[in-house]
Amino acid sequence: MKRSKLIAVVLFIPFIICLIIYSNGGKKMNAKSKIVFFELGSKGNSTLVKTVDNKGNPIYGIIDGGKPINYTKQIEPYLTENKISKIHFVIVSHMHDDHVGGIDKLLQSDFVDNETTLYLKLTPKSEHLTNYAKLKEMNIGVIEPLSVPDNVKNNNEVMSSPDSIFQTQIKYYSKADGNYANTNMSNNISFGEFTITIYNGVDWNTHDVVNEDWDENVNSLTCLLERKDSKGAVQRIYLSADLGENSGENSTDGREQYSMVIGERISQIVGQVDIYQVAHHGFYFSMNEETARNLNFKYAIVTNSYNEIAYKGIAKFQKKYPSISETEALDIGTNTLKALFSSEDLVKVLFADGENYGTGFTAYELIKELQPSNGYVLTDKEGYIKNGNIIVEFGSDIKVSQ
Repeated sequence: MKRSKLIAVVLFIPFIICLIIYSNGGKKMNAKSKIVFFELGSKGNSTLVKTVDNKGNPIYGIIDGGKPINYTKQIEPYLTENKISKIHFVIVSHMHDDHVGGIDKLLQSDFVDNETTLYLKLTPKSEHLTNYAKLKEMNIGVIEPLSVPDNVKNNNEVMSSPDSIFQTQIKYYSKADGNYANTNMSNNISFGEFTITIYNGVDWNTHDVVNEDWDENVNSLTCLLERKDSKGAVQRIYLSADLGENSGENSTDGREQYSMVIGERISQIVGQVDIYQVAHHGFYFSMNEETARNLNFKYAIVTNSYNEIAYKGIAKFQKKYPSISETEALDIGTNTLKALFSSEDLVKVLFADGENYGTGFTAYELIKELQPSNGYVLTDKEGYIKNGNIIVEFGSDIKVSQ
């Protein structure tokens, strides 16, 4: 009798374990969809997107690839160690080396093939990427604006432009009969549990609002990823690449910080999000308070170290204004970080590269008047800002860890 009771208990335990897992807040979903913001050791962006297809198989995409050395030292080893053999999509935000350098290497690797789709804004600078894609017979998604504006001359015209100028459509090209041909169009990307919407398809360098001979950052594609949880609530993640960076800072003719203004206008369309990848690595004049209020994010992710932002700000503004102190220069140079605190729902600010210059000004000194007792900025046991890959897992709720 005792033996039969023991057998019954042994058989019953797996049932109880399964029941606990099933009912424990949907945590098994965490393994299905995940986003990894890579620590790259310096400013730069590369984001891995994991989800599942309709058969439950894991699928992966990459948004930007950092510098070539980041692909070699961080991205390729991560893919190999995690037994990721195939990348299903690649999105290129813009053609600066700290975003696209690693993509050059990825497109020549065995991680991509004719089932991979490359998404990009087609410009003379990006043409070589399409050549790599064609060698692998990859699909190509060309990002274009829904409507092409007349010449936009100043920031007021940016802010009054219709949504369709900032929204995009995707023209797909695939190889057929030996040639690439346009096969279909869409307004977003359906990828497993995610829907990805891309903004900013305009070539702004053809408009007078750009106060430079050429500005690559202002042409950055931004990405909104949306996923529904088990109750139908939408989880939203917004990656702003380098749109908003500090170009045009010295202009006084209605075009000052035009890139930041374009970023603000798009934030009006995007609306509230859960996760925000901060524009242009958190450097000065990359995002304003109104953008933070529009997005009203819970988590802000800075793909940089705090000290890189602080020290460059000090150097920049003490050179520009020789009479000001380091503290005053820091106050100007960290205005993007301070703008983050205009988000009413802010929970944490995370820096992928932490505080990698050792001692110096800390985020607590920067925002001490705004800092609650538990702290907005994620730190380690010694009180320094943490560094490392930032992982966002999706289930019935969103879990952010570093």
